[in-house]
Amino acid sequence: MARTFWRQSFWGIESRYWLFILVIIGIHAFAFSDNANLGQYDVSLYYKYANWMFQGFVPYHDFAVEYPPGALLVFAIPRLFAAGFTPYSLAFALEMLAFDIIGIFLMVALARRFRLSVWLTLLVYTIALWPIVPLAVGRFDLVPAIITLGAIYAFSRGRFNIAWLLLAAGTLVKIYPVILAPLFLIYQLKYLPRWRSVMSVGVFAALFLVGTVPFAVLDAAGLWHSVAVQAGRGLQLESSYSSILLLADKLGLTQIQVILTSTSYNVSSSVTAAIARLSDYILVAGLLGVYAWYFFRRRLVDGLGKSRTPSSRDTASMLNHGFLAIAVFLFTSKVLSPQYMIWLLPLAPIFTGTTRGAVWAMFIMASWLTWYIYPAHYFGLVDKKLFAVVVLSLRNAILAFLAAAAVASKVDAGSSSTDKRNGILAWLTRVKLILAKWQSSARNKR
Repeated sequence: MARTFWRQSFWGIESRYWLFILVIIGIHAFAFSDNANLGQYDVSLYYKYANWMFQGFVPYHDFAVEYPPGALLVFAIPRLFAAGFTPYSLAFALEMLAFDIIGIFLMVALARRFRLSVWLTLLVYTIALWPIVPLAVGRFDLVPAIITLGAIYAFSRGRFNIAWLLLAAGTLVKIYPVILAPLFLIYQLKYLPRWRSVMSVGVFAALFLVGTVPFAVLDAAGLWHSVAVQAGRGLQLESSYSSILLLADKLGLTQIQVILTSTSYNVSSSVTAAIARLSDYILVAGLLGVYAWYFFRRRLVDGLGKSRTPSSRDTASMLNHGFLAIAVFLFTSKVLSPQYMIWLLPLAPIFTGTTRGAVWAMFIMASWLTWYIYPAHYFGLVDKKLFAVVVLSLRNAILAFLAAAAVASKVDAGSSSTDKRNGILAWLTRVKLILAKWQSSARNKR
């Protein structure tokens, strides 16, 4: 009877997983609530924006905002339930926890689709999340990260329009999810009629326009200012380029200054402006390389089956290349704030293929190194302390290795866990036959 219960399914998840999932959720709830008062500067900024909106002021018109329109909705929701800053901080933490829980169930669903261990997937996620919980609670980056994961899940179910809708929603919250759009399009152009691809892109464009056009009509200059502020930023202190320059500074090869701007701490020297301009071209070239790599590897994927949904290997390939695109974006971007590591957080535990273990180990290491940089020793980095510079350089080098591991992964070539399991069963069957023949020959001799 107990065995029957543990094999039952609730909401598509076996009972044997539910206790573990609830324990994981409890651990996350404790961590999120314990860190609800951290990151007060950013949360206080979100609270200020929310208050102004509740007082009738229009974003981009009556006050300057550096975030996309969708982020304003994220800021406003906690304000519906909390008027003061302290309760707002708690409400904001609960909002982030809600997205975290949604992400947990999406990861469980995808892990089961990829035939990965649910236990190990959630354990890797929790270990990687733990050091950057203050960032998850004090920033809103978990929202677009989970929305992006939801888009990949919708893609895996063949709900392509919903996938594009979610991708547009994530882009409205924080621009980076749009870098997955070419991957979706490449796949659909190969396996679906052209009109389906046009419809999907139209769904993305429609929601994006609905979220931006009203603000553009009210104050196009104000909306463009929010874009220009981000595009015109210099070399942020934690970027890959900055870590190289900081190491060169410690070796006496150049002189670097750390300066505080209106948006972040940046590095400054005679070459930083030129590197910042060049970084945009490097970023675009890196992403184009990812798209080309996916385009030429698509011949290895299975395509749409009779159910008109992508196979598990197709979905795994999409997720891995999405992980690769984001890793390349982070490594080549001139801005690499610590919370950007959250963008990879929901994808790393369900990364599949021959390099899965290496990706898990490196991402966990990168998360803990990020914690050392921020919030633990950030001003040591600002003061160019040698150990902080070395830690930053190591973290950024790991990002490059993560991208390399994603390129090297061979999930499409049949290295899925199902194939491995079938291979092991075939090997055991062969051993069993050999033993049976040996026993038979032994009896005949007697």
